[in-house]
Amino acid sequence: MGERDWQDAGARWQGKDGRLRLEGWSRHRRIVILRRRTERSLALTERDGHGQLRLGFAEIDDGREVWEYAVLVTSLDSEILSLGQLYRDRADCENSFDELKNQWGWGGFTTRDLKRCRLMAGAVALVFNWWNLFVRLADPDHHREAITSRLKAIESNTLVRANASCWIRHRMGIDAVVLHVDLGIG
Repeated sequence: MGERDWQDAGARWQGKDGRLRLEGWSRHRRIVILRRRTERSLALTERDGHGQLRLGFAEIDDGREVWEYAVLVTSLDSEILSLGQLYRDRADCENSFDELKNQWGWGGFTTRDLKRCRLMAGAVALVFNWWNLFVRLADPDHHREAITSRLKAIESNTLVRANASCWIRHRMGIDAVVLHVDLGIG
């Protein structure tokens, strides 16, 4: 691909578009190619003569460019900058559903009773929202998935009980978040 005609697509991405009709498609469609330069070291895998997998590391020096590409097929007539942002927003939204399905048990329920399924789905969604709020209190600038934030919370929480109440002190760095929970005892 030539270096001409690349447009800014936001968040260090560049893009260009064109039209394409693949076999089996009823009409031409717009494709948008997005790319961004990779500036970090890469891990490469290859197999030797015996089929053994080998892992190698590659350093990217100043004289070489390595690009990450994404290809979108769309019917939207929006400019490339808007399409790049829509693509990133959709991927970010899909990450939450993937987390709900794979880390919170929304992948399926074994009962055929619709009321119980709805009740459990609602309970999982409620706990998911509570957990995300709790983690955002500790680190408001980043979204943390449950698989990593649960371990971090276990390591950094201190439970303090006083009479019928408890306080959870969550430490992350220098800052501390204190949550008060009424246990309803006594």
